[in-house]
Amino acid sequence: ELTLYQNPDLTNLNISNLPNLSELIIDQNYTLASLDISNFNSLSNLIIDNNNNLTSINVSELPNLQSLIIQNNENLMSISEFSGLSNVDSLSIFGNTSLENMTFSGLQNLSYLLFGNNSYIQYFPDLSALQNLIYLQVSGNFGITSLEI
Repeated sequence: ELTLYQNPDLTNLNISNLPNLSELIIDQNYTLASLDISNFNSLSNLIIDNNNNLTSINVSELPNLQSLIIQNNENLMSISEFSGLSNVDSLSIFGNTSLENMTFSGLQNLSYLLFGNNSYIQYFPDLSALQNLIYLQVSGNFGITSLEI
């Protein structure tokens, strides 16, 4: 497990030398601008929370990831497509007030989805491929004008 918490001057993060990492928490690192968490075969839990300068996140090819929380990243505008995340069963995308678009493709085992307070989202992503979804909360996404579930 690696927790990176309140590192006010952290602008670059390279954790490629930790291939067996199972849990990663990145919280309140206010100067971190971009994040690439890809190709970690052992990672099962990932929390990216309250990193206010973060504008983009790449999370892909994490075959054992089960839980993904991306929340309260004020300037986050984009999250990569979720390719190679077939084992994710719990996803929280919450309070990312600058997030502009979103897709849930590649998350065929997703059963729990919390999607809220993402103000800039105008179109709610297609959920048709999420056949295992048993819990869905959509709240406070003030830009969404149409919702089809």
